[in-house]
Amino acid sequence: MRAIRIFLYKKFEAINRYLWKEKYYRFGIYFSSIVKAIMFREFFPKSLNYSNLDELVAKIDKSSIPINKNINKDTSKNTNKIKKLFIIKGCYPDFFVNALISGQQLECEIFDFTKMNSLENTDFGSDILEFETKSLLKKISSFDPDVILLGTNIKPLSHAFSTNTISKIRSIYKKKIIGYSGDIYTQENYTIAKNWCTCLDYVLHGEKRLAKNFPLISNLKFIPFDIDPKTFFPEKKKNDFFFSGLGNNPRFPFIFTVKLFSNILGLKANIFIHRKSTNPSLSYDKYTKLIRTSRVTANFSRRSRHIIDVLGGNRIEALASKTLLLAEGIALKEYLTPYAHFIPFSTVREFIIALKFIKNYPDRVNKIVESGYAIYKTEWSSVSTLDKFESIMQSNDLFSKKGQSK
Repeated sequence: MRAIRIFLYKKFEAINRYLWKEKYYRFGIYFSSIVKAIMFREFFPKSLNYSNLDELVAKIDKSSIPINKNINKDTSKNTNKIKKLFIIKGCYPDFFVNALISGQQLECEIFDFTKMNSLENTDFGSDILEFETKSLLKKISSFDPDVILLGTNIKPLSHAFSTNTISKIRSIYKKKIIGYSGDIYTQENYTIAKNWCTCLDYVLHGEKRLAKNFPLISNLKFIPFDIDPKTFFPEKKKNDFFFSGLGNNPRFPFIFTVKLFSNILGLKANIFIHRKSTNPSLSYDKYTKLIRTSRVTANFSRRSRHIIDVLGGNRIEALASKTLLLAEGIALKEYLTPYAHFIPFSTVREFIIALKFIKNYPDRVNKIVESGYAIYKTEWSSVSTLDKFESIMQSNDLFSKKGQSK
């Protein structure tokens, strides 16, 4: 039965791609909506946000939030006690690291342990590992950082960077060693973070709803994502709508809809549909430029009934760029106020109403993006994240006494 479902899923997706390529947008809306209903058993919407344009406008007006007039002031001066940060990075935490140090008066030393984790099948792996470890210890001892931040997206490896490496660091460094794991929304992610918690003082993560899905661990701490302000910032808008992402069956009803109605409403839309095997995603520079220069972007979050919605970085990138965010799913309601910071939608009908709102109410669109930018500055900017980072450290006397190894 599962094999049949997979076969049908791929066939339906191929048909959707054909309809997209041949520009059969109207028929594509009907076909892809039927496919989504059948494949994901979503015959009726789980929630109804608004039924017409007037109702959407009323909800937006009712949800309006006063904006702090001082939000745009320069607060890049680092008044925190963390002045020297040693970063041991691997892969995914890079965006966090870049944003954390961007614009801050932090002295940083960065050590890439990627090489240490690729030694298993080499003839001289143990010798290279020993050499790299000595180099790491020498740099830490010479730099004498206030905190060490370690990327912990991958599990400790016995043949490479591991708990044994942490023990060696502890022998010459008595302050805190902090891990950062990013999203934790699968059992595998959680298990990796749990393993690192046994040898690190804290492991930080970006999933606010962790406690709803997994047992709590005392030194596994939530910290919001942050965005590099040198990459995502408000810029003059040249496009009305931008979307870039994989084309799959759950997304196609909205992808067809935005293309058809952007033509009907006279909106300039840039839509890039990718497929890993044939056409890769946009370059990072092009993607960031389009986010900054578009009035509106959308996040089609739900790919499966069995995948947990998470607060993806591209949603915060929109807030940082003063680009209106239209968001499917429920994840953002844990972090943002619907209608004040973004416009939610659940169905194609609601999505069409949202597109009409964009066309007819530019002043209200601007008000929402200003509110979104304000909460970005207070919750996800590099300044606010550094404050939260230090607050976690100070809560356990990081600066009043030296941390002890576990």
